Amino acid sequence: MFKENRAMKDECSDNYLLEIVLPTYNRPEALKHYLRIYKKTFEGFLSKILLSVHDSSLNDDTEKIVISFMLENRNIRYVKYPTDIRLDDKVFEALQAVKAEYCWLCSDGCIPSYKSFCKDIYPILKKKKYDILYLSQQDPYNTNLKEYRDQIPFFKECFWGMTGYGGSILRRHIYGNITEGERERVKTRYSEASAFLYPCYIYDYICSRNFFAVHICSEFYDNNVEKKTSSWMVSGSALYIWGEVLCKVIDLLPTLYDDEKSFVKKSVWTNTGLSSWRRLLAMRSYGCLNAKRIIKYYKNGILNQISDNPLRFAMMLLIPKSVAGICRKLYQSRKRMSQDNESINAC
Repeated sequence: MFKENRAMKDECSDNYLLEIVLPTYNRPEALKHYLRIYKKTFEGFLSKILLSVHDSSLNDDTEKIVISFMLENRNIRYVKYPTDIRLDDKVFEALQAVKAEYCWLCSDGCIPSYKSFCKDIYPILKKKKYDILYLSQQDPYNTNLKEYRDQIPFFKECFWGMTGYGGSILRRHIYGNITEGERERVKTRYSEASAFLYPCYIYDYICSRNFFAVHICSEFYDNNVEKKTSSWMVSGSALYIWGEVLCKVIDLLPTLYDDEKSFVKKSVWTNTGLSSWRRLLAMRSYGCLNAKRIIKYYKNGILNQISDNPLRFAMMLLIPKSVAGICRKLYQSRKRMSQDNESINAC
């Protein structure tokens, strides 16, 4: 079993209502900005929220930043991991070590919105009524505040939103009570899950257990301006991760979900915006969409599994990669200007 190395002895108690679990890797500036905003905006909740940073960076820059914040904030916990640990393994370790009643697995690219937390999350969280709070910023099925006790509609309507970090808040027991045997069974079954082990484990767990969940729709996050483009986009592996791997792990889920698996595969691309022209242009600009990949995934049926209109992937080949890059940069520039204007108007 993996042994974690801690930068400081853990002096946290079990009295926190929520633990924000934050995996990070080689992004010290993004994390520094995250911590600065978090400290400033969540100051009134520091006695109720624990922030745990789980770092496997290649150098100690991130560690120095976190420890500097820890000197003034005892509600921050830092755990150092080997640099070669798989993301899924790190997340599993982190969630099993949660100290609070609830845990919220988040990305360092998105900073929780204080306004939304106060208005939409905290009033529900403090009741300690639900096992899972499913969070989304879109509501494609008009299910805001819908409660779930049935696995099938919860899978059909919510799986897409739980593929990204930040999409759910879990009661500690969901990960905390897992036995070593169960853990190894899940890791073996979903060994090729890549970044999808988190939602796969949740749906595997509730398959044979009673659970109580609620959907909350709100603007939960603000973008971290220091976070760079996702590695799966820059590396050109978008179709592999969100196409081949996603379809494979959904097929591996328990047979209870079989009737809805085809629907769910397409819902991930539709509801997350991956199949939008803007995101496809971005994929084209980074080399994720080229003739070799599109032909491969058309022949093996992946494109038909993730989209009702696989032709749009082929249409991207008509746009030169350089032109797609210009379009992407223009959009990013326009988005930054819009955010700047919003900031000015808010002042």
